[in-house]
Order: sequence, then C-alpha cells, then structure tokens
Amino acid sequence: MKSIIFKNIFIQNFLSIGNEPLEIDFSSGLNVISGINKDEDNISNAAGKSSIIDAFYFAIFGSTMRDLSKLSFVVNRKNGKNCVVRLNFDIKDGSGLCSYLIERKLAPQGVKIWKNGSELTKSTTAETNKYIEELISADKDIFQNCILMRANNVTPFMAKKKQEKKNFIENIFKLDVFSSMSKFLKEDIREIKGQYNVEQNTLNFYNKNLEEYNKEMERLLHLQEEEAAVKQEEIINLNKKIKEEHDRKIDILAKYNKAKNEISIDTSDAEAIIKACDNTLKQLNSIKSKFTVDIAVLNRDFDKLKNSENICPTCKREYPADYLQEIEIKKTNIVDQINDLTIKLEAISGKIAEIENKKSSAVSTVNDINKLKTDFLLIQKEVEQCDNVITLYQEQLDKKLVKRDFSGVENFKNLIKTTEESIVGVKRKVDFLEKDLAKMNICEHILGEYGVRAYIVNQLLELFNGRIMHYLHKIKSTFNFRFNEVFEEEIKDSNGIICQYYNCSGAEMKKIDLAISFAINDMLSLQKQVNYNVLFFDEILDSSLDDKSLNIILNFISEYTAKENKAVYIISHKSGAQIPHINEVITIEKVNGFTKRVYEN
Repeated sequence: MKSIIFKNIFIQNFLSIGNEPLEIDFSSGLNVISGINKDEDNISNAAGKSSIIDAFYFAIFGSTMRDLSKLSFVVNRKNGKNCVVRLNFDIKDGSGLCSYLIERKLAPQGVKIWKNGSELTKSTTAETNKYIEELISADKDIFQNCILMRANNVTPFMAKKKQEKKNFIENIFKLDVFSSMSKFLKEDIREIKGQYNVEQNTLNFYNKNLEEYNKEMERLLHLQEEEAAVKQEEIINLNKKIKEEHDRKIDILAKYNKAKNEISIDTSDAEAIIKACDNTLKQLNSIKSKFTVDIAVLNRDFDKLKNSENICPTCKREYPADYLQEIEIKKTNIVDQINDLTIKLEAISGKIAEIENKKSSAVSTVNDINKLKTDFLLIQKEVEQCDNVITLYQEQLDKKLVKRDFSGVENFKNLIKTTEESIVGVKRKVDFLEKDLAKMNICEHILGEYGVRAYIVNQLLELFNGRIMHYLHKIKSTFNFRFNEVFEEEIKDSNGIICQYYNCSGAEMKKIDLAISFAINDMLSLQKQVNYNVLFFDEILDSSLDDKSLNIILNFISEYTAKENKAVYIISHKSGAQIPHINEVITIEKVNGFTKRVYEN
C-alpha cells in the first residue's frame, strides 16, 4: 500500500490571495474553513475559501477545477505576477518514507519538484506533470470525485455519462491488464495474418498461373486444329515479355540480397526467454490471485467481527468478557494476516511487472526478426515467380524458333499437374492459418468487453455496491442502490419502488453522491493500493440537507475521519460552532480585494 501524506500548502498571488501568503498545515481530524467578505458587507460568499482547493489541485495538475479560458487568469488580478503554490507531502510505501515538494509558478511560469531535498524536475513541463501524476498514482477524475469534492464547477459522479462512469470505475478497478493482454494478442494475430497473406498471395499466384496454363493449352490446341501461324509476331512478343521479366528480376534480386543480410539473427534465445517468462508469470499470477482472494476473505471475516454486537441476540445478555476478548484477539490476528499478505502481494506485483517488461522486450525482438523473415520470404516468392514466368516464356519461345509442332501441349499438361499439386499444398497451409486466426479471434472475444473482463467487473461491482450500501446505511439513507454489469444505476426507495437518480430529492441525491465518493475511496485503496490523507468538501453540505440529515452526515464524517486518520476539510458558510467534533477552524477574510488567513490571538 502506498500512502500519500499531504503535509502543508503555501499559496501566494493565486486568484484572490495576494502577496501575503496563505499557509495551511494539514491536520488530522475534522477541520472547517470559513470566511468573511468584508468588501461585500461581511457576507460569507466570494471570500476566497474555494481558492484553497483550486491551489491544491493546481499544485498537482497545473490546472484548476474552474472553467477558466486561460491559465493566466489564476494570477491575482491586482498584482499580476509572482503566483506561487508549494505543496509538501510524504510518500510511504514498501521502500520507506520519502518527502516531496512541488512548486508551481505563474508570471513567470514554471514547475519544479524535489525528493528529500534533491531536485527531480524533468526537461519539460509535460514530462514533469506526468511524473507527478504517476508519483501520486492518481489522475484528475480521481481527485475530483474522491479527494476534492465540490458543489460547484465539477460534475457529480452520478451526473456523468454512462461511458464516463464506466471508464472511471474500470480505472479504479485496475483492469488495464486486459488491455496489455489484448495488445499482445493483436500482435500475434497481426503476425499470423502476415503469414496468411503470404500464403494467400502464393495461392493466388498459382491459381492465376493455372488459369494461364489452361488458357495457353487451349490456345495451342486451337492452333493445332487451325494450324494458324503468326510466328514472327509471337516471337517478338515473347522476347519483350522475357526482357520485362528479366528487368523485374534484376530489381527484385537487389532487394533479395539486401534482405538476406538482415535475417541472420537467431530468435531461439528470445523465444526461450518468452517461454520462461510465461511460466514464471503463470506461477506468480497464481500466487497473486491466491493472496488477493485470501485478503478479501480476511477483510470479510474482519468486517463480520467488527460489526458483531456485544449482546447475545437470543438471550439479550451481554457476552462474557473472555468471549469479547477472544473476538478482539481474532480481529488482531486477522489484521496481522492481512498486513503480511499485503506485503507479499506488493512484492509479487513488483516481480510480475519486472518479468512482463523482460517478456515484452523479448517479444519485440522476435517480432522484429520474424517480420524481416516474412519480408524475405515474400521477396523469394517474387524471384521464383519471375523464374517461373521466364521459364514459361522461354519454353514458348524455343518452340517458336524450331520447326513448328504442338508438343508444347504435353508440357502444359505437366505444368498444370505440377501447379495443381502446389495449389493443394499451399491451400493446406492457408486452411491451417485460417483455423489459427479463428482461435485467436475467440481469444480476442474472451479478453474483450463481454468475456472474462465482464466476469471480473461483476465480482468487483459486488464489492463496490456493498461499500456504497455500507455508507448509505451510515448516513441513514433509506435507498437501496447498486450498479449493474453495464454500469447503470438501480435505485429503490424504502418501499422497494424503482426510481431514478434525478427523481430523488436534493438531499437523497447528496447522500448518494457522498456514499459513492467514500466507496470509490475504498476501491482506490483496495485496487490501486493507494491512500490519501486529505479530503476536501467544498460547500456540498450547505444545501439540500435539513439540520438532522446534516448532523448525521457530519457525525459520520467525524467518525470516518477518526477511524481512517484523515485530515478532512469542510469549506462551508456555516460557522465552526455549527459543526460538531471540530479539530481546527481556519478563518479567512477578504479585504480590499485580497484574501488572507486570520489567526486568533
């Protein structure tokens, strides 16, 4: 598991924040960001609270969640320069703990990143942005739906199009392995199609020759019957054809000699590596699958123990202390087993990636060499074609130059017989390759949209739907919600009546959005093995919810925050006194067009 621990942020000349920096040290617990706009009669709107989320997002991705036509509009309008955002964070994984700093600037523009004090900035901004996204194992969609949840400027997950939801969930489910497998399969199909095309071209050539031989034999028989003699013209035409074929053969031989020097490399070593890699991958993937299943089973057992009551449902008496103590010991043992299996799973995954890279390199080598060999075979066929045609024309010419007779009929009979035998052999190869292609197409279907991928999606959807229902229960929603195998939502109210997302009340839509966001966070940790310590809720609790529902959700968020050791920041028009279990209240105010943080004395 990789943990991304955001520590603090420094913001200067960003949107309404001016030369006076606004700094926040991210603190575990439930925190509130409130503000007052003294330029607008002390209202809470437009104080600059959401600028903190935009700055956080900007530091990572180099853009904002606002619909701005130009990035230059991010720079504070009054000062017009020296926009700076710095984000400090740690990454903890199997290799230890490392500290990172991202610094982004506008007017002048630039981005830099440091690891443990050493600069790792890439040669271009695009490369640096890509490095940062890979470093934190996330993209813009994940952050907008899981980490930085806003009421404005961001489309809620349920409001996205069906294909967008499908792509996002499959990304969380980490199904990109099927894309890799499909890629290798397509390469195999392309190679077999290349061989098929060579043999099919050869078959077409023989069929064409056979057709020409039959026509020529019929022509000679007709000449024999008619005893027509246009000998001189035929001699001229045959000489012309022989010369054309000789000229064509000279051009082809030049390509033949060049290709001959390029196919001397032996593929046996690379093929041996591929076979060894396949055997190793099969073993490692089997081990990985077992670890994954074991972890899932342990997590289910843990949840059962965690959710068990202290009172016997039959006799309504509290369980004995030694029984409860035994339950706690079992839970501790399960956690230890999960941690041990997770470490082993990460090690196996790393080894799989290493073997796959090694295999990919060997496959590339074999493909390159085989392509050269295929090209060489085509050139050989062309040379043979020239020789066959030249031989045919020469035989005809020889007959024209001697005393006229029609013994050539027998020669064509022999050529027809030989060609028909060749056609049988080549047709056998074509049929064999067609069967191989049919098998490949079946495999392609299995790895496609409705094959094994669909089966795995269904299994993961059960887990995903379970987490959604878990959080809906936590925030006291009476709705039953699930995604089906084609990522369409199925919603039932407390009476079991089917309804649509947009038919729900604003409060219920809000609860569904929140439950899905927390469920996505769980899947992110489980599938992508990454955990983020910071969550932002920007004004999503300021509308649609009555006081009772709001308190239920806030109590849940507080419980979730403590359990997961998160630094949760609620940006709200409500004061800190209206929100329970507050760790810290960050107050900002806007005066004379500038936003700054106000510290209590």
